Amino acid sequence: MSSVTRSSSVTCSLNEDGERRPVTIKILKAIACEGQVFTLEQLHRQTRIQKNILSVMLSRWEERGFVERIEKGKYLIIPLESEKGKYTLHESAIASHLVQPSAIAYWSALHYHGLTVQIPITVFVQTTARKKHTLIEVFGVNYRIVRVKPEKFFGSRRNGSRRHRSLSPTWRRL
Repeated sequence: MSSVTRSSSVTCSLNEDGERRPVTIKILKAIACEGQVFTLEQLHRQTRIQKNILSVMLSRWEERGFVERIEKGKYLIIPLESEKGKYTLHESAIASHLVQPSAIAYWSALHYHGLTVQIPITVFVQTTARKKHTLIEVFGVNYRIVRVKPEKFFGSRRNGSRRHRSLSPTWRRL
């Protein structure tokens, strides 16, 4: 098998039929530079591989335990040392990828700030954006997306890097 460079970030190899086949680990490393959660669109921009081919690749990667599907078109890269089904991100990190802008809210916010000892069954995510499905289960955790008017979406602070920010609530001063 000989090696051929497709772009600056992706290496391809030739199989016995002479077809180019992207090397999984190289692609995952390239996309992981932008964060642990990625979309099909981000992968397409990074690799310039057709979306229908990427969909098949992502399906196979999911079967092999390289990625886990969060929701349609959004995936989580599973570290190589982890087992499939035994790895996840913190609930607030996943919530920040479900809808933008977003903030952990209501009972979940009280728990986040240590104001209740009860662990909520559902993670409440407040947003001003529309979301088709308002009750989502990801890795066995229920997320309820609650849409509010923009004037009621206040009192939050940014957490995380510039690319992947989540908002956590702060208190409104009266």
